[in-house]
Amino acid sequence: GTSDRGVLVLSADRTWHLLGTDEGLGDLCILSICRDFRDRIWVGTRKGGISLLTGSWTVR
Repeated sequence: GTSDRGVLVLSADRTWHLLGTDEGLGDLCILSICRDFRDRIWVGTRKGGISLLTGSWTVR
């Protein structure tokens, strides 16, 4: 996570992807990232609440 640019994700083919508000994140300021017991990735933001990253790197 970053302080003002979103989440940087490394894909299986070893390429980097920057996820931001255009991809559905509530805010670009990332405060926390957590993996749950189902291997889902949750992202906590400063002003946009919590976002769930899916396997296709889209955000819900």
